[in-house]
Amino acid sequence: TRIVGHEMPVLEGYYRECWDKKLYTLYNCIDPHDRKPFAIAWFAVFPNEDVVGVAEWPDESMPMFHKIKNWSWSPREYAEMIHATELAIGKPADVRVMDPYFGNAPKTNGPTTAQLMKTAGEEIKYPLRYAFPPALSLQVGHLKVKMLLGNPAAGIRPKFFLLPHLRNSKFAMTHYGYKENTDKSKGLSEEPELVHKDFADLPRFVAARGARYLKKIL
Repeated sequence: TRIVGHEMPVLEGYYRECWDKKLYTLYNCIDPHDRKPFAIAWFAVFPNEDVVGVAEWPDESMPMFHKIKNWSWSPREYAEMIHATELAIGKPADVRVMDPYFGNAPKTNGPTTAQLMKTAGEEIKYPLRYAFPPALSLQVGHLKVKMLLGNPAAGIRPKFFLLPHLRNSKFAMTHYGYKENTDKSKGLSEEPELVHKDFADLPRFVAARGARYLKKIL
């Protein structure tokens, strides 16, 4: 079985109205790496708690993520790109989430990636404080994403969508799969194929954190 993200061709109707009024919670998620570029995505959670992927990096001006073998940006360069992306979106992220394993691991007895990003944000005067989602098993994380994906054939409405320009997210969601037991008496059993995992992890981090619309109190 493969996880397939549902593509939303364009923000329109209810979503466009909410977007224009900034009635959405913006989640910024990072899966950092040493040699590869970071995998980064932005998800808007609307008042009906539908989750829509609205931006990602590497973006369309660059090769596909899985084709980039080496990348050497500094934390400040990432911070400046995140700032520029959120200026283009129209608001800073309300929630920032980072891979709890790599993001919280010290770099050769130095600061963690999360700490380096926080410092880089301070340098450019743009707060970049990343939290870590609960350390759920892959199986539980996958089940949470499956709940967002729904099952239209069974009448379960999807609550997760991707805009068309999110090439890396769509590629990951269609090339990173899992296997289930055919014996229904054993329940779901998932063995992740650890390929094209990076961008597939990002919605899992959001789902683990709790994809919620956070109502603004004025």
